[in-house]
Amino acid sequence: MRRFIEKTAVIMLLVIFFNVVFIQQAYAYLDPGSASYIFQLAAGFLFALLYLMKIRWRKIIAFLNARFGKTKPRRDDTKKP
Repeated sequence: MRRFIEKTAVIMLLVIFFNVVFIQQAYAYLDPGSASYIFQLAAGFLFALLYLMKIRWRKIIAFLNARFGKTKPRRDDTKKP
């Protein structure tokens, strides 16, 4: 399975490389409807992400507290015996 993933990654990188190196001019037209659709996709993705954060907020906060939260209290060396 790992070998398959490596081969697939290499093929994808080669395809991207050849598409970037051998760029040809595209005589295309981007109409306002396309821009509106792209904006709707971006807005939908943003709202989906916000909703996911809303329903998983406690797990996100628990993870962040465990990762970056309170540390163990240090021993105070200035205490009198």
